[in-house]
Amino acid sequence: MPPVAVFNCLACLGWSAVNAIVGAQLLRAVNSSVPGWGAIIALAAGTLIITLFGYKAVHYYEMVSWFPCFIVYLLVLGEFARSGSFSNVKMGTGTSEVASVLSFAASIFGFGTGWAAMAADYACYQPVATKKWKIIVWVFVGMMFPLCFLEMLGLAVGAATAKNESYLTAYNENRIGGLLATALFPRWGGFGKFLVIVLALSTVGNNCPNMYSLAFCLQVLTRHAQKVPRCIWTLVGTLIYVAIAIPGFSHFEAVLENFLLVIVRWTPAIHGEATHLTSII
Repeated sequence: MPPVAVFNCLACLGWSAVNAIVGAQLLRAVNSSVPGWGAIIALAAGTLIITLFGYKAVHYYEMVSWFPCFIVYLLVLGEFARSGSFSNVKMGTGTSEVASVLSFAASIFGFGTGWAAMAADYACYQPVATKKWKIIVWVFVGMMFPLCFLEMLGLAVGAATAKNESYLTAYNENRIGGLLATALFPRWGGFGKFLVIVLALSTVGNNCPNMYSLAFCLQVLTRHAQKVPRCIWTLVGTLIYVAIAIPGFSHFEAVLENFLLVIVRWTPAIHGEATHLTSII
């Protein structure tokens, strides 16, 4: 299905660039002297090294890397709740507000279901006789919990910018990295900086599946691409998203995110149509 593969390639490259930008923002929140381009290249290099070792290395890294990040986010939640900086921003009513809510919901839904194209790449350890409902439950829980938890935590921390000047200043300076740093630094000090670095490195875990699956998507596009080793496609993809992320760090990050949100809204529809056509054939 070339259309599906094209959208998957764009999503893999685009979200890898966004993830690298966020990781660089986190590192700069710890040390402002770190250049954005240097942080992006360092994170991309770490991702590339892991993906070059193949499926088992990617699978093992993904299996263990989520836990430290989860602990850090729990600490962010506890510290932010203790700080009392949360601001309950009241939302208006009307057609424009409804449109905003539905648009945001569609973006989150599309982002989550977009992983469907990659699910088969990382389900090789499941026995052939595994019940379908078990896989559905595992995937649903595995996607629903982190998406809801992080979206709500991000919303709560972001809402602090409405009335808290320090959060607003931090966001203007380092975006997401500044917000998380502000939630952790005042009380945790040097340990808080370490926690932010852990979150910055978590972008490697986000980008490993993107880059490893990118090679499969490219090989679906044409038979000629199948003659090229997957590690070469991974290297090419890394160079492309780094080239996007470096200028995007200071110029068109918002444009890039908006473009990707358009993609994730179309991706579920294309997957559904592809599945329908496959069933007919």
